[in-house]
Amino acid sequence: MFSEERKRAILQVLKELEKVSVSSLAEDLNVSEATIRRDLDDLAAENMIVRTHGGALSKNDFELISIYERKLVNFNEKKAIAKTAVKLIKNRDNILLTGGSTVLELAKLFRDFEDLTVVTNSIDTSFELLKFNNIEVTIIGGTIWKKNLFTLGPTALKYLEEFYIDKLFFGVSGIDIEIGLTSPSTLEAEVVSKVISISKRKYLLVDSSKFGKIFLAKVDPITSIDKIITDDKINPEIVKKIEKLGIEVLIAPVIATK
Repeated sequence: MFSEERKRAILQVLKELEKVSVSSLAEDLNVSEATIRRDLDDLAAENMIVRTHGGALSKNDFELISIYERKLVNFNEKKAIAKTAVKLIKNRDNILLTGGSTVLELAKLFRDFEDLTVVTNSIDTSFELLKFNNIEVTIIGGTIWKKNLFTLGPTALKYLEEFYIDKLFFGVSGIDIEIGLTSPSTLEAEVVSKVISISKRKYLLVDSSKFGKIFLAKVDPITSIDKIITDDKINPEIVKKIEKLGIEVLIAPVIATK
């Protein structure tokens, strides 16, 4: 079976099942898993599917998946970004982490720091940090957004007024040079804009698939960021345009895993 035939077959399977694994596709199409991974990477690059760790999701299904499945999307990229971002942290820093699967990967790397103070609106991240004895964790109150396990709303905004943060690590759903940072949720956009306003240094963690995407709710202009940490699949021309605005872009090398 030729490459284009395989890709059509993969798209047909995704249309019917909405999510697939590399191993099942390899078995069904009688090819190696390495071949399937290449096909999935090609389809993802063409924006026809959403690549996950170990498989893929249909584009239509992506917005409906749970936070647990979302963590698997661009998994290698998120881990690479986290490993680069953690180098910006020092012992005894006070840090704010927003919700999001890439920021969660960063939190998993905090074990070896001393006396970190961390504020977060993420239920998942707070539980991760509680594993470490060296970290003081404060969780922001508010209404829990069940889809993503973040706290949002007026209570969260009021709570945040009590803080001054040295280093903010956060994510967004979309980033565009002209439009800026955007979110599909107005409530999330309000909270992210607020944490940016109370933080001295702002570090945005986004994988390369987020660039060029625009969602309903505006968060802040791109110039509100100090550094962007992303993966090595980002278009070099985008990097040049961002750096002309005085924003440093740190590019994390991605090591693929099965």
